[in-house]
Amino acid sequence: MTVIHFVSGYYYNSKMSALILQMINISYTGQYLTKRFCQLKKFSSQTDAFRFFMWLTIDFVIGYLASEMIRLEADANKLAQIALLGADQVVLNLRKLITWLMGAPAGLKLNSVLSMCLGRFFLYHIHLWVTFLHVATPYVSYILTNYCLEALSKMGICMQLSLFQDGFNLLTFHIHCFYAYARRLFVSQSCGLMSLWRLFRGKKYNPLRDRVDTSSYNAPDQLFLGALAFTILLFLYPTTLMYFTVFKALEFVLTVINGLIQALSNFICQQAVLQEEVIEIKWID
Repeated sequence: MTVIHFVSGYYYNSKMSALILQMINISYTGQYLTKRFCQLKKFSSQTDAFRFFMWLTIDFVIGYLASEMIRLEADANKLAQIALLGADQVVLNLRKLITWLMGAPAGLKLNSVLSMCLGRFFLYHIHLWVTFLHVATPYVSYILTNYCLEALSKMGICMQLSLFQDGFNLLTFHIHCFYAYARRLFVSQSCGLMSLWRLFRGKKYNPLRDRVDTSSYNAPDQLFLGALAFTILLFLYPTTLMYFTVFKALEFVLTVINGLIQALSNFICQQAVLQEEVIEIKWID
């Protein structure tokens, strides 16, 4: 029994450690803290330590000034209202966008049944997200009002940017989910069309050799079912492509915003460590 408890405990701890590491890698705040800890291990002289703590002090000073400027412009209650209003506006605009897609977007004639099905699926997902926001609003409002600005004033600007990115991704989490759903459907449908197109050309994909081989024989029933499935997928493809394109554009906008903030945070964070010069080796002919 002792061995069983030891093995089960080790397995549980390993799973928890893997889950914690995954959460740290997903979170921008976790990535920033990991980067700072890695910088602490690179000290090779007192000059490096002085440079690190000097830029860390500058980071904290800039963060304090930024929090004080925000506090002068708006109090904690107003900031909480702005954050919650922004989440409501994202939900409202998404509902309008999906309702527009369920009709005839840009005058395009889509498959009404599939478009209605996808639209209702995404609207139900938004309904679940709104329910979660209504449940979490009192707690989030209390934290933002009583602790947010006070805690941010004691953090550096890089930490503030990382927390802002995590909060921004949390408020737009349903957009990431919509893109994942639309992408999975689009990729599956595209792979199905490519596979059926190979069937008509007398070819098939060989997963063992990872290549396309010639198929020696195709039965008439197989060709008939393939033509039927190809026709259905082909007529549904424009609708799937439209949803994928729209949510890909939204995902791209979110990626650009996160990329700009991440670039600013990385620039300030990397100043604390002297960058190693890469010496190019030139061969003499």
